[in-house]
Amino acid sequence: MTRARAWMRRLGSLAAAAAASGAAAQQSPAVPGDSLRLGALVQQALAADPRHAQLDLYARQADLRLRTIAAERLPSFRGEGEAQYQSDVVHIPIELPSGQRIPSPTRDTYDVHVGVEESLFDPSRAPRAAVER
Repeated sequence: MTRARAWMRRLGSLAAAAAASGAAAQQSPAVPGDSLRLGALVQQALAADPRHAQLDLYARQADLRLRTIAAERLPSFRGEGEAQYQSDVVHIPIELPSGQRIPSPTRDTYDVHVGVEESLFDPSRAPRAAVER
């Protein structure tokens, strides 16, 4: 981001110099056939320079990284689920002395997990955000 700020300063100082020279050129008597003005040329050059569009992209990138760093504070949720169907299960054909039969297990099983993670302390968060600003 510092590179983008340096370009922004350079372009700003160039535009200010062009505006000052344009104002000085307007105060001096112009040659009747002269159609070129330094201030207008600099403004057109700045508008046509593709690096000027990059500055906006750099600023948007830094903003997105700052939002990502801020979102790291929030908890993250995770969920998993699994269902199984067994084609054959073990059954024991034994009868207890009281006359009860041992029940056989069902053929389907279900397993569900839910997890939550939250960062309590991240010493790198503030320095990373400072770099982006």
